[in-house]
Amino acid sequence: MIKGKGILARLLRCNPCLLGNVLLHIPVGIFNVYVWYKAQSLALLFGVSFIIYQILERQIIHDKAYPEIQGWLWGIAIAIVGWEIINFIW
Repeated sequence: MIKGKGILARLLRCNPCLLGNVLLHIPVGIFNVYVWYKAQSLALLFGVSFIIYQILERQIIHDKAYPEIQGWLWGIAIAIVGWEIINFIW
């Protein structure tokens, strides 16, 4: 395992083997926050649809949905913190 990958996995609190799934879904969470600031109802629909999709994917193809939801939540957290920092600076 690459040392940086292990450090990043510990930072994001995920299994190093599933780090790719977490990282892949961070932009989805960031996009969800962007949509929230434009149209809250669409963002809510998008978020609920994403969760339902992940649950159904887990039930039908027995995929590991937790790291994908975790990545989505990390994306939301990163976007909100970034937005607050930008608002604080300006």
